[in-house]
Amino acid sequence: RKETLGTTTIDNTRLSLIRAPHTSWGPTGQDSGRQITSTDLVHWKLEGPLTLRTIVTKWSGHLEAFVRFMTMEPSVVTRIDCHLGGTRRRRLKVELIAPRVQRDDRTAEQARGKPSPHDYLATLHTLQQRGIDPTDVFAGYWQRVVTGDAYMAMQLHLESQDRLLDRSSDSALLKAIRSVESLWAANNPSVEPHRLRGGVQRQITDAVERAGQIGTDMLDAWPELETVHKLRRHVAHGRGRPDAGFGLRCVGGTEALQWIQRVQLLTELGLSVTVACVIVSDNRKYPRTLDTLRRWSAELGSRPTP
Repeated sequence: RKETLGTTTIDNTRLSLIRAPHTSWGPTGQDSGRQITSTDLVHWKLEGPLTLRTIVTKWSGHLEAFVRFMTMEPSVVTRIDCHLGGTRRRRLKVELIAPRVQRDDRTAEQARGKPSPHDYLATLHTLQQRGIDPTDVFAGYWQRVVTGDAYMAMQLHLESQDRLLDRSSDSALLKAIRSVESLWAANNPSVEPHRLRGGVQRQITDAVERAGQIGTDMLDAWPELETVHKLRRHVAHGRGRPDAGFGLRCVGGTEALQWIQRVQLLTELGLSVTVACVIVSDNRKYPRTLDTLRRWSAELGSRPTP
């Protein structure tokens, strides 16, 4: 059944999140019955005094990034329906060409060709179970990320994901660490980062502690988080790779930091640490990541640490 999952108002624009099943009938089989296929779809609905320019430059990119963050899946807006004057009889067909952060073309093609709403629907279900309006979470995203202090931390977090997709492990690690640094600086404006005892590693340790059970899980699966600042120093200033396990350490450190930073950013959107941890642990990629990190950690255990 069609239902509205939540509504909120941002800058005189009413934003709704709507779930609507799409049902199709197949040909008659050998028996007298017919095959039915039902796909659960969700879409955003904007209502207000909007121009096409505003939709393209202000809304579409932020909606893309939000869905992408909440699911850790590629997200690309490929369709937009416009209705003038509040009546469905005056409909415009619009081809959307939106400016975006530089991304890998394969990622965009994957999102266009293989839409997978499962992760987002699972996230919505987690929020609904706890009586949380998903559009309120987006409102928090708008306040703290789009127009607030968490903007750079979110951008670096998403860019780190892109670097992993591009298999650029060194750059992915640096982006992940800088995301942690950026959020720490935003939340501690009175402390100069270079005067912090323990420096970057102290900020990473703080992020692990703030991530609750997810931080505990990641540290258990990837103990090298306790010394990831040494890896960062070599990536930023070293020449060449010190050993065969260097790339694996970069990827492992990035993967662990991605999930930890995810919890922190979710709390920035107004969710409690408990709910943020549930959203992360409900993601089907999470247990696979833990297993992979444990396997890599065991593999690296027989190698010398640079």
